[in-house]
Formats: sequence, structure tokens, C-alpha cells
Amino acid sequence: MFRNQYDTDVTTWSPAGRLFQVEYAMEAVKQGSAAIGLRSKSHVVLACVNKSNSELSSHQKKIFKVDDHIGVAISGLTADGRVLSRYMRNECINYFYSYESQLPVGRLVVQLADKAQVCTQRSWKRPYGVGLLVGGLDESGAHLYYNCPSGNYFEYQAFAIGSRSQAAKTYLERKFETFMESSRENLIKDALFALRETLQGEKLTSSTCTIAVVGVGEAFHILDQETVQALINEFEIAGEEAPADEAAAPDQADDSESSATAADKVTPSDPDVAPMDIRASDYGLMKIDESGQITQFAEKPKGSALRAMRVDTSVLGLSEQEAPKYPYIASMGVYVFRTDVLLKLLKSKYPSCNDFGSEIIPSAVKDHNVQAYLFSDYWEDIGTIKSFFDSNLALTEQPPMFDFNDPKTPFYTSPRFLPPTKVEKCKIVDAIISHGCFLQECSVQHSIVGVRSRLDNDVELEDTMMMGADYYQTESEISSLLAAGKVPIGVGRNTKIRNCIIDMNAKIGKNVVIANKDGVEEANRSDEGFYIRSGITVILKNATIKDGTNI
Repeated sequence: MFRNQYDTDVTTWSPAGRLFQVEYAMEAVKQGSAAIGLRSKSHVVLACVNKSNSELSSHQKKIFKVDDHIGVAISGLTADGRVLSRYMRNECINYFYSYESQLPVGRLVVQLADKAQVCTQRSWKRPYGVGLLVGGLDESGAHLYYNCPSGNYFEYQAFAIGSRSQAAKTYLERKFETFMESSRENLIKDALFALRETLQGEKLTSSTCTIAVVGVGEAFHILDQETVQALINEFEIAGEEAPADEAAAPDQADDSESSATAADKVTPSDPDVAPMDIRASDYGLMKIDESGQITQFAEKPKGSALRAMRVDTSVLGLSEQEAPKYPYIASMGVYVFRTDVLLKLLKSKYPSCNDFGSEIIPSAVKDHNVQAYLFSDYWEDIGTIKSFFDSNLALTEQPPMFDFNDPKTPFYTSPRFLPPTKVEKCKIVDAIISHGCFLQECSVQHSIVGVRSRLDNDVELEDTMMMGADYYQTESEISSLLAAGKVPIGVGRNTKIRNCIIDMNAKIGKNVVIANKDGVEEANRSDEGFYIRSGITVILKNATIKDGTNI
């Protein structure tokens, strides 16, 4: 509420204790192209993404040499970065002429931080809108510092700043314990791997990145494009230390940690499949040997081909009574590959293949040692309306097969900052009610009620999944709509709904009955705002169901 009064002044604190000009400068760092730094005992590597404003312009320089033993990579306003690197260069020269030795890296970083901090105390100066990764080597060893616009500085083993830097930080955090003992070459490769994480769909080439090195017996210098491209080609083709890539179908729910667990079990140069005993003909089926190697794979076989995939599942731990009921091993559609193997399969061996389950995996089984990771926890395919509906309503059971409240495996979602749900004289049995709902003298049984939902008096929901709404309508808006004979978002008075999915922002009037009493299995009535799949009525997103409608 005070923002506009304080965000033009560097030296005045807002009542909330914020200096907005400093925050703007730090935001400029976040918006800049990514820069990365890593250090070992003997070397420091700086790397940055080369970005240009348009296809017609060249990229701006983001890595600067300060002295033979110090260099800097920047993110943010390049002009500010040039000014500060020139200042650092002058400080190094002055120190050398005064003491005939090189300026210690830590001392230069403190001087740089003091210079940045002065800008937060002068009304006629703005903060420098640039973050600097300062890498250098002095008598105490290799150092990597981050100087931010606020005047703070921190020493790191490895760090990343700029746009999409969080992806690079995730990679660096996984590997940082190995950096101190890394060789120069491995340190550069890790920098390239981390830099690649920030590109999000773009190809890493020598023209899209810059790499610089300083170390024992090696003055600070920027690697030429030929050297960088050779290193990129090396890890792309040979796959050295390449992380595992996971491909998973979007239409499934499970509580596995397949990415971590399966990757540990992948044999060098082979993909991995995570299977489970479930319904047969709708899935990829496999046979495995005693070591877990897949010997045969068939995608959605039917008839005699299906019967040919039967196996004795008692060897997997099923009892003699259970094994005949579950005679198949089915793929969950989660595949974990070594990156180098995945590239070879897609680019070289099977370049015309487009589907993992029906083409790539069956072919790879013939030519590679494809291992199966046996999975017996909760898993469900939610690729159909019925399976999606049943899986969601199963969450209301006690205890549910899939637990959202397990502290060991927390779920994260975007915060909506909604108020608690308001419930007045309602009957609620085996249900999940989301935030920000208004429930008034209604009945909810074995159902899920999504965010911002409104259920009016005498509404009955049973075996229903209500998605909710993207926005609220005010009381005056609702009253005006009702007075005009229109239908507001939510469910109106005296409406009875069973065996139904209600999509977002649906408007269902009063005295409506949705029960599919005739037991219709399939129907397309999108012009009326609904359709039926597998006997389940689906109310479309933003649809309006008028007062008194009977479905």
C-alpha cells in the first residue's frame, strides 16, 4: 500500500522495512542471462549464456578479465558490469604497483561490496543492477564469490545467477561434494552440464555460451569456441557423467520415486522400465528373466498375443493363490535412460521411431540389456474418464491408497491465498473440501469439492468430483444474475447430483437433477453443456445447466 511513495528513493525505507530500488536492482540480476561459477582446490571455472536482443544483433560480453589471477562473470545490466570490472581492474593495478604482488581475491571482493553498498546510502546514486561471480586464485587457493547489488557478498563452492538459474543450482547442489577434488576438465564439463539446464529447449553450442578458466599455472583466459565445442561434442557423444533422463506418461498417478530408484539400477548404456502387475490388454506387457532383464516386450497385445505374454508371477513374490489372478507384468510407462544411450537410440539406431512403448522399447529389448524395476506400491492409469473419476474419489476413503498427507513425501502446489471454507449446517461424509468454498445447508457424500465452489441450500452431491472455480462472483453479482433468471457459478438450490464430474466454472441452476437414471453409457451433448462417458456425466468447463434440467 505504501509502494508508490517509496520506490523512487534509494535511501528511504518503506514502513515494511524495504528498499525498493535495491530490490529492483536484484530483480535485474534475476532477469539477466544465466552465469555459473565452480571451483576446485586448484581451479575456478566461470560460464555464461550468450543472449542477443534480436537475430540482427550480436550478444554482449558477460565475462571479463580483471587480472591474470581474477575474472568475473555477470548477470544483469551489462553496462554496470563493465563499469565495475574496470574499477576492479584499476584496484588490481594500483595494488600491484604499491606492493608488487597480486591483490588477494577476498580483499577485492570486500572493496567491491563496499562500493555497491555506498549506492544504497546516497540519494543521487542508484544501485548497480548487476550481480557478479568473482573467481580467482591467490596464495590461499582458489576462490569463488558472489557480489549482489545490496552490497552483500558470499563465498561459494559453486553458484548460479540469472534467468533460469534455479535449474543450474539443482544440478550443482547434486554434485558439489565432488567439485573440490575435480580435475580442470571435469570442472569445465560440470559447468557445461549446469549451463545446459538453464537453456530449456535450446541447444547448447559454443556460440550460445562462454567459458573461462583460471588456476594453478594458468592465467585467467576465455576458452576459444573450437575448444568449447569439442568439449560439448565429447559429453554429448560419449555421455561422460551424463545424468539419467526420465520419460513419464502424464496420465498416471503413483507414489514411486522412480527417477531416483530406477536410475541407481540402470546398467551402463541401458534404458530401464518400471512395471507392475495390473490389467493386461490396455498396457505394454513384458517377460523378464531371473536377473530382471526384459526378454520380451509387447505393447497392448490382444487375443493369442496377449495369452503368449502370461508368466508365473509367483517368482515376483505373489502367493500361489494370487499368482493365477495376476499372470502378467505390465509397464507403467516410466522409462529411465542414460542420456548418451537415449541420444543414440533416437538419433542413430531408431531415428524413424516416434513412440516409446510400441517402437523404441521393443526394439531396445532386442539389442540392449533393458532392466525392469519391479514396483508394487500404488499406481493407477488415469488416461480415461472412468479411471480418472474412480482414482480421485478413492482419495476420500479411509485410509486412502494414495496419501496426500504423508510427511515423508510432501506435495507442492502454487499458493492461492484463499480463505478457509465456510460450512453452515451441512452433512459431509467421506469427502474432501478445498479452500475458499461456501457450503450452506447441503449434503456432500463420497465427493470432492474444488476451490471456490458454492453449494446452495438443499444441494446433494454424491459420488461427484467438482473441480471448482477460477474466480469468485460477489454477492451482488450473484443476486443480480438470479434476479435476471440467469445462473451464477456453483450449484443452485435443491439440486441433486450423482456420479458426475463438474469441470471448472460450471454454472448449475436450481432444481436440477443429474443422475443418469437411464444408465446411458455414452452420449455427446456438448451443445447442452455435458457428455457421458462410461456412465459418468461430465459437465463441461464454463457450461451452464439451466434451472429444472434433468439429465
